[in-house]
Amino acid sequence: MGQAGGLARVDPMEPDHAPFSADVATLSSTAAQLAELAARVTACADRFEEAKVVDAANDLYEVERLLLGAVRRLEHLTGRLH
Repeated sequence: MGQAGGLARVDPMEPDHAPFSADVATLSSTAAQLAELAARVTACADRFEEAKVVDAANDLYEVERLLLGAVRRLEHLTGRLH
């Protein structure tokens, strides 16, 4: 496994890692899509909060928190893999 954190750094430009490079790009794209989804969930949560539907707003803010946690995790992973 190599380095601290359990992942060895690889050069995605090496021929042996061409499919791996595509996976890193996919994960990076997924992180961006999750960030967009989190923004949309937040907008909904804000509208529920304004309408005083607090339980729904709180649930949506929790979903937002979890999505942003997933974004951070994917960004950290793709950063280690580059």
